[in-house]
Amino acid sequence: KNLLMIFFSVILLSSGIAAFLTVSLGKLGIRSIQRVPYTTLCLAVFAFLTLLVGIFTGGIGLIVLVTSIAIGMLPHLFGIKKSHCMGVLLFPLIIFYLR
Repeated sequence: KNLLMIFFSVILLSSGIAAFLTVSLGKLGIRSIQRVPYTTLCLAVFAFLTLLVGIFTGGIGLIVLVTSIAIGMLPHLFGIKKSHCMGVLLFPLIIFYLR
């Protein structure tokens, strides 16, 4: 019973500290991220994600990444709803798993 109370006390204490740090560091992070130009930030995130995909999945993962980017850009380029692109992805999956 004492061990359970210690666990609950530690959970409450760490939750309080985490909440305080999240608010404090979040404000600091927002201020620092606003200084970075948006295009630079987007390119850095894209490069980082591409690097991670290349490291963890290799060439096949990069092919899937390029394909998914192309499908994701279709609604913006052609002015269609995003749900149509989801149908393009979901329909082959449904057919595959029905076999």
